[in-house]
Amino acid sequence: MRFEVANGGGWGDPLDRDPRTVRTDVKLGRLSAEQACETYGVIIDDGTATDRRRRDMLAERLQRAHPAAKPLTWTAELRGRATGEPQPLYHGVLQRGSIAVSARTGEPLAQSPDHWTEGCPVVHRFLPSDPEIDIVAYP
Repeated sequence: MRFEVANGGGWGDPLDRDPRTVRTDVKLGRLSAEQACETYGVIIDDGTATDRRRRDMLAERLQRAHPAAKPLTWTAELRGRATGEPQPLYHGVLQRGSIAVSARTGEPLAQSPDHWTEGCPVVHRFLPSDPEIDIVAYP
């Protein structure tokens, strides 16, 4: 008997997935080279093309994004509040003192008590789905 079910597919940004792991999945038949490119931005066995593809995918996301509700930029005062060792707050987000910071860019997202999503651009309908379902991402 064989039983197959759908699932959430993973945690975090697909563009952060190690290209070697994606290549292994392609070799094992878990996904096609086209799916690796489309979902993970991985061009099998071509690191330069993978880097370019991932940059392009990020740029496309940001073009579709709505601006952050409360954008934040570094100031001397804000940097003074970003003390201590960074601690994981959420996947891709670090807490430095009272400041939530993007792990990818190092830019500030929010100052406590604001939620880190307040400082992120927002992409609605991030993935194709039912019209009544809005899959939201914070690139």
